[in-house]
Amino acid sequence: MKSHCKVLGFFSFLVFAVLAVFPFSRVLAVTMNPSSGNYYPGTQLTINVTAAPTGANSNAVAIRLAVTGATVVSFVPVSGGAWVGATADCAGSSHYTSTTVCSSLAKVSTIVAGETLGTLVIQLPATPGTVTIERTAGNEYSNGLTSFPSTGTAASFTVSTSGVLPNTAITDTHGLIIVMVSILLVATGFVLIKLKPLNQN
Repeated sequence: MKSHCKVLGFFSFLVFAVLAVFPFSRVLAVTMNPSSGNYYPGTQLTINVTAAPTGANSNAVAIRLAVTGATVVSFVPVSGGAWVGATADCAGSSHYTSTTVCSSLAKVSTIVAGETLGTLVIQLPATPGTVTIERTAGNEYSNGLTSFPSTGTAASFTVSTSGVLPNTAITDTHGLIIVMVSILLVATGFVLIKLKPLNQN
């Protein structure tokens, strides 16, 4: 029975380790989440803007985004912790306009790939079409001496009547992991129930 307890203990540790590490490994390669998808017309989409530094030891970033085909509702830059300031660079001292995001952030330590830079909310159009978010000229990282440009398409969405609502609670991959873990836990429980019970005095 002790060996079965050891197996169960090891299995539990493995499950929690996978669940703890997976979110961090997932976000390292993205700059926006979501960055694509097919959505219903009129959907309000919340996007997590994440760092993907293009130069070593960068501790500042100028975010310059152009949104085509949709309307920017808001952009809230990250704050607190090692972040020491965010400058609103759009006209009227704002972090965004109806079609752009222009915000500069500084940090006391190096910006790490995958960490959150801010939250962008866009309103998709009421009619089918395509929405794109571009990193425009001036979108760059800096180490105080050198600037490292980061341009190009950051996200592209399709708006159609066959779209889906955005999943704001959990990603599809995370949902799959939870289902798999649940099945494994049930199977483990079934095996333990089938084991010969301890002799009772």
